[in-house]
Amino acid sequence: MATSLSALLEVQRIEGRIGLLDQEIGKRPQMVGSKSSEVESLKVKRVEIDGMLKTGQILHDKLELDFRSFEEKIAESTQRLNNAQTNKEYKALQHQIDGYKGEASEIEDNLLLVLGRIEEITAEGLQVDEKIVECKEEADRAAETADSETESMERERGELVEILEAARKRVDPEHLEIYDTLSARYSDQSVVSAEDQICGGCHLSVNPQVISALGRSEELVTCPNCSRILHG
Repeated sequence: MATSLSALLEVQRIEGRIGLLDQEIGKRPQMVGSKSSEVESLKVKRVEIDGMLKTGQILHDKLELDFRSFEEKIAESTQRLNNAQTNKEYKALQHQIDGYKGEASEIEDNLLLVLGRIEEITAEGLQVDEKIVECKEEADRAAETADSETESMERERGELVEILEAARKRVDPEHLEIYDTLSARYSDQSVVSAEDQICGGCHLSVNPQVISALGRSEELVTCPNCSRILHG
């Protein structure tokens, strides 16, 4: 039985390694995908920035037209002021000009605010552009690394599958059937140690009679609590 048990331990070791490789191979697309997702998020942000710039430019153009309109009104009223015939007309035109200047000044202040905001958004857009380039390069490197690592792991996996087939043939068929049944039930190991009379699977105590059977019985010795296969 010792030979069959040793072979089972080897089968379990190989299957464990294959399982780890499968997990790592499965992670590679996610690793690359996270970088690609970051690039797409930055592209969406860039589109939003372009939208804000467009809105800001429209507002800027409108304010500039309004400002020019008031400048023309001021010029026209100033010309009329210079030709005023009466003091009343002069005062009325001066009051009108002061009003135009006040509104023009307010528009000019708003223009400066809009221009400042456009500059800030433009700078933010440039930063996003740089980040997109950087993330694309990182994504390309991640994809290249993932491809290389995946190829290496798949090659190792293929070799292990062949070794596993040979190892399984060295196990007694009845013992292998028991092992496969346990492996389907438990996500962790099916062959565990019984060190200090404790099952390495369920961590419950095992009676001395079971422990004494280890190494003597021609059959597999299993834990009476969880049915895992025990070894010394």
